[in-house]
Amino acid sequence: MREAACPCAWVLSGLLAFAFGCASAELPPVKPPQAEPVVVTPPAPDPEQGRAPTPYTVEQLRAATPEGRNLTYVIEAPPKLPMQKRFRFLAVDDERATLLTELLDDNGKVIGQPEQSSPTWNELRMHSSYPQETTTIVEISTETPAGSFQCKRYTVLEKIEEGEKRTVACFAKELPGPPVELTVELNGNLLMSMSLLHFWPELP
Repeated sequence: MREAACPCAWVLSGLLAFAFGCASAELPPVKPPQAEPVVVTPPAPDPEQGRAPTPYTVEQLRAATPEGRNLTYVIEAPPKLPMQKRFRFLAVDDERATLLTELLDDNGKVIGQPEQSSPTWNELRMHSSYPQETTTIVEISTETPAGSFQCKRYTVLEKIEEGEKRTVACFAKELPGPPVELTVELNGNLLMSMSLLHFWPELP
């Protein structure tokens, strides 16, 4: 009588066939995990790079400028006749100033149309920003119609299409704001000069 095959033998035979069959099949290659691309954000350009230090900070300009402050200058720009220009601060806050610029006749009467602007304190500070390589800064005393001031004098030499431009600006240590004296020359010829005539409030 023929012996029946043991069921276990079938199971074992099937497992072996399955095992060897899997071993002989080629497995798909395992791809290494892809690294996330690294995004490098370039640093923001430094607006002060290559610039000479400004004579005043934002904080100094703000502290020296109460509402109502005004500065009047004598302006010369040959061949025009001398005139007066007044800067009046109509309103101020932590961020900016409301500024009125007026031209005056010899009697102090406004002529023409005043110009109003609202620069930030930093924009006002940057009006006195000059290239470092062409700027020389020395301490001097200067005389203006408004009085004598201890100043930082900025001398700026620039090569432009028309020739050599020379700017000399004197910034009073105790009067943060526009220069108390300014001259601009081109090839040795005066283009414009500005000298402080009077100001309010007076120095303490």
